[in-house]
Amino acid sequence: MVQSFLKFGKMSNPEVTVEQGRLRGCTLTTENGYSYSGFMGIPYAKPPIGELRFRDPQYPEKWEGVRDVITESNDNPQLDNVFGKGFKGSEDSLYLNVFVPNGASVNSKLPVMVWIHGGAFIMGSGGRELYGPDFLIQANVIIVTINYRLGPIGFLCLNTAEVPGNAGLKDQVFALRWVHKNIHAFGGDVDNITIFGESAGGASVHYQMMSPMSKGLFHKAIIQSGMSTSSWATQKNPEKNAFDIAKDLGLESSLSTDKEAVLKFLMKVPIEDLVNAVTKPMLASDLNPFVPIVEQSFTGVEPFITVNPLELMTTGNYNTVPCIQGFTSQEGALFLMKGHSKITDITKVTKLSDSGIELPKVLAANFGKPLNDDKIAYITNKIEHFYFANEENFIDGYINLMTDLVFLRDIDRSAKLHSKQNSVYLYRLSYNGALNLFKMLVAYPYKGACHGDDLCFLFKQNFKMDELPEGVEMPKITESDILTIKRFVSLWTNFAKYGNPTPKLSDTITTIWEPVTDDNLHCLDIDNEMKMTCDPCAERIKFWKNLMD
Repeated sequence: MVQSFLKFGKMSNPEVTVEQGRLRGCTLTTENGYSYSGFMGIPYAKPPIGELRFRDPQYPEKWEGVRDVITESNDNPQLDNVFGKGFKGSEDSLYLNVFVPNGASVNSKLPVMVWIHGGAFIMGSGGRELYGPDFLIQANVIIVTINYRLGPIGFLCLNTAEVPGNAGLKDQVFALRWVHKNIHAFGGDVDNITIFGESAGGASVHYQMMSPMSKGLFHKAIIQSGMSTSSWATQKNPEKNAFDIAKDLGLESSLSTDKEAVLKFLMKVPIEDLVNAVTKPMLASDLNPFVPIVEQSFTGVEPFITVNPLELMTTGNYNTVPCIQGFTSQEGALFLMKGHSKITDITKVTKLSDSGIELPKVLAANFGKPLNDDKIAYITNKIEHFYFANEENFIDGYINLMTDLVFLRDIDRSAKLHSKQNSVYLYRLSYNGALNLFKMLVAYPYKGACHGDDLCFLFKQNFKMDELPEGVEMPKITESDILTIKRFVSLWTNFAKYGNPTPKLSDTITTIWEPVTDDNLHCLDIDNEMKMTCDPCAERIKFWKNLMD
């Protein structure tokens, strides 16, 4: 029984009882002196180690006494390509963090926001290095951040009952089930849970909307810069990917297509070798091969998803909850980052043929099938004329092309389809300021917001910008930056509380955010000013629709 006298944020070591046992957390303080409670490193599933590698998650075991949860858990095994820290993490990584506002009690029934991190399904974590809750927590909501399995550990698929695939997405489901069972003990409202995520985290949120495993576990969704239907978010040849990695790691060719032999071999491969085998430079045409799949059904196995997400969206047979969806104005600037292009300095390229983009692969992924040489030549000519003929700077056209191919087309289509079932609020982040940290990392000197820049207005970034690209200096934070944080926090937490991001106007929120309708693709543009637009990239979307019809 949870003790009703607990007041989070008022005790140096707050305690709470959950289904597995008693937890002891800690008190954290923001830079402006706000205190809140942190419970970090809570197990929500059994460690997926030993015989549980690649397997579906299992429920955690109980413990005796009081368990200290005052430090964050291990990251999932990965190579840190963004900050150059090399291999890190442990397979024992299925933990979550709960952050509780000052003064909350078990009777508070506060809105709950569960964050699913991005990272191309191959890197990242729910830790405070990138996702400090300091901004959101002051809006009187409970914040939960989670880890889940990545790369081959999370998404190897042999199309067998033992390894059916999607372990990483099922980890997310187990985290949501844990929240559903236990969040009341922290003062959370089990009937008001919002899931939100960005990039692969956004695609994950969208997958959770598609999955019958998640039914009833959340009530609203926020999808930032990623969809389950994005070309990079679904494996096309899962068995081949599994066979290839086994062969690359040393399994003899005669056994490399024997599923039992492949599994037996990969179960014994050291985790660092397994991670190194699949972590390549993340090229626009060659992203991580180990991502979610549409599963086959097996007796006694609970599948995550067995129907293509686009079919589910079209028929309306999914978890139809209100959602926010959106993108940044310069998503494609991500591909200027070192390691994302085969060209040493993409900013010096002047024509598409020299950009390093492998158009046959990119187009095949987006069209869903290989294209013959004549079709590729035809499409390439159309792309060059549309994106580059009238651009003074090749990079501007390149960024628009990558924005549309990798992100925008699927976001646009999804917003239109989802709006037929429930409220959809579409946004575009255009704001450019001192907190657009991801754009600084790619040394993009122009205006607009890069992929990932919206994170900086929701979460306190606690990583050090020790090695900025040459010629880039850390600007000073301005009142406009602070106002943009306030706007994002208000919009996101209003939606979590009320299902409406703008229930009323204020000095911070100066525009009513209108939902998408059958007739109008309403979109809130978040820049120095907030303003409603309609179908902001209509010509670019029309170009691709005509090309693919």
